[in-house]
Amino acid sequence: ESDDGRFLFYSKTPGGPTNLWKRDLATGQEAKLLDRLSYAANFAVVAGGIYYIEAAPSGPVVRFYRFSSGRTETIHAIGRPVSLGLTVSPRRDSILYTQIDQRGADLMMVEGFRY
Repeated sequence: ESDDGRFLFYSKTPGGPTNLWKRDLATGQEAKLLDRLSYAANFAVVAGGIYYIEAAPSGPVVRFYRFSSGRTETIHAIGRPVSLGLTVSPRRDSILYTQIDQRGADLMMVEGFRY
C-alpha cells in the first residue's frame, strides 16, 4: 500500500518474472506499473517510490521507481541469481534481498527398504 493509502501495489502471478500492478483504491482502476519484476515478492513500497529487483537480461538489478517522475534508476547490480524477498530499512540506508550463492542436492541410498 502507498504511504498515503491511495494505491495498492501487487503482482497477479506468484512466480517470476512477472509484472507489478497499481490499483487506485478510490476508483478501483488498475494499471500495469512495471515489467520484469524478478519475483512477485521482490518489491518494497516506500514514501516516494518503489524499490524492486528487475529480472534484467544481464542479471538481476535493484532499481528504484520514483512516483513523481515515473522514472526508474539503478541502485545495485546483483550479479548472482536471486530468490524471494526484498525489504528496505526504515531510514532507507540498507536493502536486504535473497541471493543464491550455490545450489546443490544429495542422492541418498536407503538399504533394507520394504515396500
